[in-house]
Amino acid sequence: MTKNVRVGIIGTSWWTETKQRLHEMEEKGLIYSTHSQARPPRYSAAPFVVGIWEFQVSRLTPELIHDFDEYAPHLLHIWEKTPQLRTIPVGESIDTHMEIMVYEQAEEIVRAQKNIVVAPCICRQEQQMIGGGCGKPLETCLSFGSAAAFYQRNGLGRPIDKEEALHILELARTTFIPSWAQRRARPRPMPLAAPVITATLSLNSFIFHLP
Repeated sequence: MTKNVRVGIIGTSWWTETKQRLHEMEEKGLIYSTHSQARPPRYSAAPFVVGIWEFQVSRLTPELIHDFDEYAPHLLHIWEKTPQLRTIPVGESIDTHMEIMVYEQAEEIVRAQKNIVVAPCICRQEQQMIGGGCGKPLETCLSFGSAAAFYQRNGLGRPIDKEEALHILELARTTFIPSWAQRRARPRPMPLAAPVITATLSLNSFIFHLP
């Protein structure tokens, strides 16, 4: 058994260093966090996909994209043996069905939000940087609530008002981008099939479940 375990210096220095490292990891998109004035920040592990990779939306480079494309097949092989997600019995049924949303439902969700952030779709951003792309609008990923705060805090998106968010919905509709959502007891981040509404609805790009 090794005895070379570092527990920090004296007093609260270990906690100061831990907070700093957690903050740096959040800024790099390696973990997820929620912040509140009523309590200290809470941090949680983020999967590589969907999670860490999507949090690189503001710092993609052709080299990083190449590394990801090279790694992806190995990641999929790993998931065949060890799934990224697993079911944990909770002793009760939970309704988490997916559904395609009509425009009016998506609009209703947006109108109910107070904190909205828009970010580029990482899938289209990635393809554009390597000479591809689908020609659809880029800045379409919408986030709500604490997901929006995370994106804004880490420079992944910019805050917008409901009017602009509704304009993005209309843009999705007129460019034939379907919206869909995952119903839960509380609003969660999500996408629209190209624009994305991260936090209850979305324009098909990714879904990130808040802890």
